[in-house]
Amino acid sequence: MVGRIGEWDVGFLNMQTAAADDGTRNVGTLRLRRRLHNPSSYGGAMLTTLVGADGRYNVTAGLDAIVNLRGQDFLTVNWAQTWSDDDPDGLGLTDRALGRVRLERRGLDGASLDMAVSRIGGRYDPQLGFLRRQDFTRIGDALGWGWRASDASSVQRTRLILNGVGYFRNDGFTLESLDLEPTWSLRMKSAREWTASARLREEWVETGFSISGAPITAGEYR
Repeated sequence: MVGRIGEWDVGFLNMQTAAADDGTRNVGTLRLRRRLHNPSSYGGAMLTTLVGADGRYNVTAGLDAIVNLRGQDFLTVNWAQTWSDDDPDGLGLTDRALGRVRLERRGLDGASLDMAVSRIGGRYDPQLGFLRRQDFTRIGDALGWGWRASDASSVQRTRLILNGVGYFRNDGFTLESLDLEPTWSLRMKSAREWTASARLREEWVETGFSISGAPITAGEYR
């Protein structure tokens, strides 16, 4: 079911599945969202469930909001929590949680900003979702400045942007990955565009591993 009930946008899906080697499972998702104080702001909630006939389960619940503070300034807040049948005893609130705060100043002219801080606990496990990493804190993403040329110029716009993101291990807050990319772009009124960028990427491997038999030793890679 997808539609609107009063001021609420609603999405709902429930299905019963069965596989020859895995028994039957029930899968459900529910999404609710409504507009807040202006057309560019909203708040919402989401629930996903995975329940097996063998008693195994995984539940994820989340809240989110995008608030238009003023003009092109936006604040985004996300929080999600998971519960599973195999969670060990004694887990704290943040061990099974995702939290994220993002501040944006949108637009192509003048200062632009896209900065977010997010943290995912080591036992956060949304089995109907996908995570590339676990147990980390992420800080990024971009700072920029744009200039619009005069009406007489053949240039339309010039922009400088510094994209960057760092991933830190929650245990000890040591740096795991770093990605930096300064970019310059020039757009002409003829629609031609030139872009120049440089990228630095570093990985700090804490424990060695192997890929197809090739050993990757612990250390710093640039």
